[in-house]
Amino acid sequence: MYQLFVTNTYTQEKNLVATFMAEGDLFIAMSALQNAAPQHLVYEYQSNQPISWLYNYSEGGWNSVQASSKREAIRLAQEKSNLALDIDSFRPSTPQDFQNLMSSFY
Repeated sequence: MYQLFVTNTYTQEKNLVATFMAEGDLFIAMSALQNAAPQHLVYEYQSNQPISWLYNYSEGGWNSVQASSKREAIRLAQEKSNLALDIDSFRPSTPQDFQNLMSSFY
């Protein structure tokens, strides 16, 4: 089970938005909400299993990290890289997105 939460960064108030049984449904909802949400709303999920997050570098290129939330993914990526990260590019990895990125290698 996956629970989707929204946090208002102004008030630090955290609210449950939805519950999903399938990981794919969670990814679809998070992608739609993160692209349309005002900057002060941060969407995160809670689960006992980390997922893969994709992100871009400011100068170009991309990478992935395993984390349980977007906030944790950003923290881990900052720890493992000395390159400038595009913080707004962090997103849950979907099979299609990952395949599109990998196609640049072949």
